[in-house]
Amino acid sequence: MIFTLDLKKMTVQEKLQLIELIQNDLQSSAASIPMPEWHKDVLRQSEEDIKAGRDQFMDLDEAKKEIMKEFNESKITRKSQKKLT
Repeated sequence: MIFTLDLKKMTVQEKLQLIELIQNDLQSSAASIPMPEWHKDVLRQSEEDIKAGRDQFMDLDEAKKEIMKEFNESKITRKSQKKLT
């Protein structure tokens, strides 16, 4: 099935919800999705960083909140910069 979406008419929130829907669906069949070698390398490096204390895990909900906060802050910064020019 192929369909098109007018992404330009979608809000950021709608786009993020769509991404989440797709991710959830893909997770249900993750075992059948081939993983490229570069991705395995990234995962190995992440695992090493966690073991060495250079990085740490973050809860998915907390990560989403942090991403949205950074996104919203960057929108505010861009609006402020536009006013200055």
